[in-house]
Amino acid sequence: MFCQLVIKGTVLNESNAPIPSAAVLLKKNDSTILSYSITDKLGMYSIATATIQASTTLQVNALGYSSQTKLVTTAATPINFTLKLSKIALPNIIVKGKQPIVTTNGDTI
Repeated sequence: MFCQLVIKGTVLNESNAPIPSAAVLLKKNDSTILSYSITDKLGMYSIATATIQASTTLQVNALGYSSQTKLVTTAATPINFTLKLSKIALPNIIVKGKQPIVTTNGDTI
């Protein structure tokens, strides 16, 4: 018989507002991804796994927020996250273009 454990929780920001579409990764200690989920519009997630090892972790990533990792010890209680805002510095992009030379000869281009 195959039994699955279900790890549940919520992902909120510092104002206790839900963070939708955050990636929640269940990982082994060697960073191998065992399972993953995406939070819904209420910031809730649910991940099914066959077993929880001693060094299993949950990592949450969301655009504009610092990622957070927690050790998973049991699936019996929800594992909730509160993410902090993070500034992302994007490199400058310079767009250069040249206008093609168009010559006219009467009514012909």
